Amino acid sequence: MKEIKLSKLDLETIDMYISYYNHHSVEKINKEHPGYVEADFTMILKILENALEV
Repeated sequence: MKEIKLSKLDLETIDMYISYYNHHSVEKINKEHPGYVEADFTMILKILENALEV
């Protein structure tokens, strides 16, 4: 299994997204801001994909 190395900025960004979703309902976010949830999780996946390419 390949080790994933994330920068401090990557870790802080992922932490920010996860912390936000710990305090806000996905359903409410989707209702108020359609597309945001998908975009946020796409960003997290992109960060992880980039870390695997290194």
